[in-house]
Amino acid sequence: MAHEQSTHTVRSVRQIQSTLTTLPVSGDPCAWLKAQARPGMRLLAHADDGVIWAIAGEQALTFPAETLIDQAALRAPTLIWARLFDRTQEIFLWRVAEGRWAARRIADDVGEVVAYIDEPHLLWGTAVVAAEGAFTRVAEGQQGLEHAFPAAIAAEKLDDAQRLHLDVRHYLAEEEDTGWQRIAYSRLTGATGMEETTHAS
Repeated sequence: MAHEQSTHTVRSVRQIQSTLTTLPVSGDPCAWLKAQARPGMRLLAHADDGVIWAIAGEQALTFPAETLIDQAALRAPTLIWARLFDRTQEIFLWRVAEGRWAARRIADDVGEVVAYIDEPHLLWGTAVVAAEGAFTRVAEGQQGLEHAFPAAIAAEKLDDAQRLHLDVRHYLAEEEDTGWQRIAYSRLTGATGMEETTHAS
């Protein structure tokens, strides 16, 4: 898996306008997913045979070259879930049952005001193996876990200050009985190196 673990830093609760919309999925889910793609988005998917990264264009997805890494293919029979995301929105597609799919979109800056927290989730990868095009192949120590991160990485080794991570936004809801806030739903907002986390959120 590309996803390793979350950090344990206490995060500030903030507010933002956000909307969650259920999306109908028809036909081939992979073709449907490509039709949702827009420039600036990234795709992270999990399949029965591995992790899939892609860079989105206008209704198109670019995958790492086969000469860089033997990445699993985006195919309906093996796809488990996929997240197509950028800073403002995420489209989440998942398998409900054999041949049945569901999807939803979370979009920020529109809709109701909700509370949220941002949290980085570390990705596997402590060393840069190779780069080709817009992708960088990274590996995790001696464990042999590799994936093709969809961005250029300048460093050869990824220490604690430079670890790659997913930017995860958790949207909160208040429990009626207790008044406690809980995570109602979550989405990805980015995929960056730790040194690039100076963006406001």
